[in-house]
Formats: sequence, structure tokens, C-alpha cells
Amino acid sequence: MKDCKSYEELLEEIASKSPAPGGGSVAALSGAFGASLVSMVCNLTIGKKKFKDVEDDFKKVLEEAQALKNELLFLSKEDVKAFNEVMAAFKMEGEEKEEELQTAYQSAANVPLTTARRCLKLLELADFASEKGNPNTITDAGVGALMAHAGFRGAAFNVRINLKYIEDKDFVSAIEGELTVLENAAAELMEEIEKRVKSAVF
Repeated sequence: MKDCKSYEELLEEIASKSPAPGGGSVAALSGAFGASLVSMVCNLTIGKKKFKDVEDDFKKVLEEAQALKNELLFLSKEDVKAFNEVMAAFKMEGEEKEEELQTAYQSAANVPLTTARRCLKLLELADFASEKGNPNTITDAGVGALMAHAGFRGAAFNVRINLKYIEDKDFVSAIEGELTVLENAAAELMEEIEKRVKSAVF
């Protein structure tokens, strides 16, 4: 995925006939947007007397959110690379084709799995930000959480579509087991955050 100069260029690139960037990249980008919103909540909380007791905590959250944003942006590009590796393996001929294809599918599953892990971590940060941050930013924290959760679920979709084609049953079983644990944790966090935001808004 090329570096885009504007939202319009990015959206046009995604909307084009090219199959990549696709859902996996957009899932990571969703997480990156969520990380930016969590960072904003931190920046609008740090330095205010009312939140002096949690300022050091928010400085740490800000640092973690910024790191997650950068990593998720990187993963959005890695997802394109993983997809292209699968396509390249399909075009191969000879005895090595199946081995290369299996390797490519594993990579194509591992990239969105990493995205899911990072989005879950971001949900944890959004949970803290929505509870302890500047109350004027509660909906920003909520939207950040929604973006992180959308990124998580989108990444999980992309993990599972690739697992369908992987013949290594131990590999598949291990990832499915981890993904189930991650999904439960993400759902619980999102439910808690949504309750908190609704309580403040309605």
C-alpha cells in the first residue's frame, strides 16, 4: 500500500479494482484511528489540575497508544505484503508450490492475528481513558474503542479465512484457541466501555 497524501487518495486506493489493500489493511487502519483518538483523550487530560493524580498514568497510556498507532499503520502495509505473497505462491509451478503456498497462508493469518492482539491492547487503553480521562472526551474515547473493536473483529475475520486453507492442524488449533480467548476479552471490554459512555451521554 503506497503512502497516501490524503484521505481521498487512500479511500480511492481501497475502492479500486485491486484486491489489496483490502479488509485486513482496513482493519489495521481502523485500529490506528482508534489509537489516535485515545491519544487525543490523553492529550486533553494531561496538564489539567483536576487530573493531576492520574497524569503519569495518562502519559504512559499516551506513549502506548502512539506506539500502537505506528504499529497498526505498519501492519496495514504488512497485510498487503502477505496477500501478495499468497498470490505469488499461486502462480508458482512445480513441487515447491504447495509448500510456498502453505507458508504464505500462515503469514497471511499471522499478520491479522497480530493486528487483533494490538487492537485488544488498544481496547484496554480506551477502557482506562473512558473511565479516568477528561469527561469532555468520553465520546472520543468511546469512538476510539469502537474503532479498535471494529479493527479487532475485522482482523479476526481475516485470520479465519486464511486458516481454512492451512493444512497444519496444530497451527490452526493453536491460533483458533488464542483467537477465541482474545474475542471474549475484546467483547467484555467493549461492553464495559459502551455502558460507561451511554451512562455519560444519555
